[in-house]
Amino acid sequence: MIKRKPNAGRSAVTYISELGFKCDLKTCKNFITESRIYTHGCNEQKSLRFELYMSENDTSTVPFEMFEDRYREKLRAENLLASPLSDVFQESFEIKCVTILGPERNI
Repeated sequence: MIKRKPNAGRSAVTYISELGFKCDLKTCKNFITESRIYTHGCNEQKSLRFELYMSENDTSTVPFEMFEDRYREKLRAENLLASPLSDVFQESFEIKCVTILGPERNI
């Protein structure tokens, strides 16, 4: 067996977040549906996955995002902030937690 540092040679970055709702469930679900259409329409190269899951009790949503590398995740964030969805997102959701999986970063 070859020993190496964990995640060595891998560049993919995965975000798993939990977003609580600041508004009513119907408004949040409508936003989620509309944002999927917009996000998929961006055709961001090297964005590997973008999926949204609802909690069983309909009180939060979990976005699952995977990018080929950390530069692509930056592009996704910039596109979101520049989009018409940004204000509605901030009014509708609160970030409860974010888990980032990927290669080591120098902090």
